[in-house]
Amino acid sequence: MRTLGLTLLSLAAALAAGAGLMAAVGIDPVTAYRELGLGGLGTPRNVAETLLRFCPLALCALAVAVGFRASFFTIGVEGQFYFGALGTALAALAFPGLPPLILIPAAMAAGMAAGAVWGLLAGWLKVRFGVNEVIGTLMLNYIAVLFVQYLLRGPIRAPGSEVQFTPLIPAAAMLPRVVPWARLSWGIAVPFLAGYAVQVFQRRTWAGFRAQAFGANPLAARYAGISGSRSVLVVTAVSGALAGLAGALVVQGEFHRLQAGIGADYGYTAIPIALVGQTNPAGTLVTAFLFAAMDVGATMMQLKAAVPLPMVRLLEGLMILFVVGGRMVLSAGLGRRVAAHLRPVSPPAVPPAAPQP
Repeated sequence: MRTLGLTLLSLAAALAAGAGLMAAVGIDPVTAYRELGLGGLGTPRNVAETLLRFCPLALCALAVAVGFRASFFTIGVEGQFYFGALGTALAALAFPGLPPLILIPAAMAAGMAAGAVWGLLAGWLKVRFGVNEVIGTLMLNYIAVLFVQYLLRGPIRAPGSEVQFTPLIPAAAMLPRVVPWARLSWGIAVPFLAGYAVQVFQRRTWAGFRAQAFGANPLAARYAGISGSRSVLVVTAVSGALAGLAGALVVQGEFHRLQAGIGADYGYTAIPIALVGQTNPAGTLVTAFLFAAMDVGATMMQLKAAVPLPMVRLLEGLMILFVVGGRMVLSAGLGRRVAAHLRPVSPPAVPPAAPQP
C-alpha cells in the first residue's frame, strides 16, 4: 500500500512539474491536459485506438518486467518483437488453407517461438561468453530489425509492390474485430491473460521463484543451489516469447501483414513503462494503458493546444524520474531506519561500588 501511494504521489508530482514547464513557455497546462485526456479517452473511437496501442505496449513491458525482476536488464525486446512479427507472418502465409481455429493460435505460437529463440540467443551469449546483457540485446536489436528490412526488400515482399511489406495474411489468420468501426481486435484480451500468466510464473512456479531469487541476491541463490545460468535462459525465453506475442498481435490484429516500421519503438517505450509499473504485472498493465492514452492523445493536444509532440515525451520522462526517484528516497529512508534499529546499543554504565568501611 505504501508503494502504491508513493507511485500515485510521484505521478501527480510529475504532472505538476509538467504543468509548470508548460506554463513557463506560455502554454496553458489546463487546456493541454484536457486535450490530452480527450484525445486518448474522449470518444469511443479514441478509446479503441488507445486500447489498440495498449496491446503491444503492455506485452513488451511485461517482457521487460520479467527480465528486470531477474536482474537481466534486457534492452532487446524491440528485436524480439520484430522476430515475433516475422514468425507470425511467415507461418500464416505458409498455411493459408487452415481453418481460423487452428491458424490463428498456430501463427501466434510461431511468433512467440521466434521471439523466444531470439531472446534465448541473448541469454546464451551471457551464460556462455559473459556478454553484458545491455550491450548484447541492444546489438541484437539492430540485427533483427535490419534482417527483417532485408527480407521485406526482396525475399518476402509482396509481388509487384514497391512498398516494403508482405502480402496480406489469410483472413483465417486475422483476429476478428471487436466493433466494425474501429481497428481494435479481440487480441485486447491477450495482455490481461499474459499478465496473469506472468503473475503465476513469478509466484507459483519453481522456475519463476528461482529466477526472482537469483535476481534479488545472486550469491545467496547460488549458495541455495539455484543455477544462475538456467535462470537466465528461462527468463530470456519467457521474455522473448512475450515480445514475440506482441509482434504477433500487431500482424494478426492491426496491419494484417508484416511491413517496415511495424515496431513503432514498442520495445524501447516498454522500458520506462516497466520501470514506472514497478516491474509488477498489474502495475505494468496500468502504466501501459496510461502511456498508450498519452500517445494517442498527444496528436489532439498538439492540434488543439499547440503543444509540441516532444512535450509528451518530456512528461513521460518526468514520470520515470519522479517514480524511480521516489522509490530511491523510500529505500534510503527504510535503510536508515533499519540500520538504526540494528545498530548495537552500548550497555548502561555501571556505577562503581561504594568503598567498604
